Amino acid sequence: MNSYGIKHHTSSPNYPQSNGFSERMVQTVKHVLSKSSDPYMAMLCLRATPVAHNLPSPCELLNKRRYQTNLPAAGTRSDGETCEKLQDRQQQQKQRYDQHTRELPPLVKEQPVRMLRDGKWEPAQVIGHADAPRSYNVQTPGENGAVYRRNRRHLRHSDDSITQRGSAPTSPAENSIPSTAPQPDAPSAPPASPAPSSVTPRRSQRTRTEPSRFRDFIK
Repeated sequence: MNSYGIKHHTSSPNYPQSNGFSERMVQTVKHVLSKSSDPYMAMLCLRATPVAHNLPSPCELLNKRRYQTNLPAAGTRSDGETCEKLQDRQQQQKQRYDQHTRELPPLVKEQPVRMLRDGKWEPAQVIGHADAPRSYNVQTPGENGAVYRRNRRHLRHSDDSITQRGSAPTSPAENSIPSTAPQPDAPSAPPASPAPSSVTPRRSQRTRTEPSRFRDFIK
């Protein structure tokens, strides 16, 4: 790679979503091979299928000619703007996906965080940004702490950052509300008994007073 001038960028560990185009292609190839008895014919038909109605097939993009398959296909010719159309198609897919996403806040150097490792959130500290986008190099605590590379999605803010900034939580006595209860040397007055009410409840009035027609009927 050094002699040919190739710079290799790898995806974040345990985060295959960052290499979504390749992962989706691998899934498509697996489904095609599992459903076909002839893997060579299946791959030939897959690579000879046009990408879209205005884009040629992958094999035609590679070799500038159409492959003969057992599937009927109409003649397609590239018009010289294939790369622009492919990039525009991929950009539209990215924009539709980004509509339901949000950018996570960036992390700073020497910030304590929690790192997802083997299904558990372990304490770590940020060393700096990695070469890959949205990736950070973090180090586990201890003298011989190991260095890991993790995607921003697998890093969370740690509660230790609040203590290091000097904003220690206040004691309950500082935040307590002053009590309004009487002091021991000041005896409280006994509660006053409720005054007898002279109003008769409506239910009792209804039982005592009956319409005249009901009294006549009872008689």
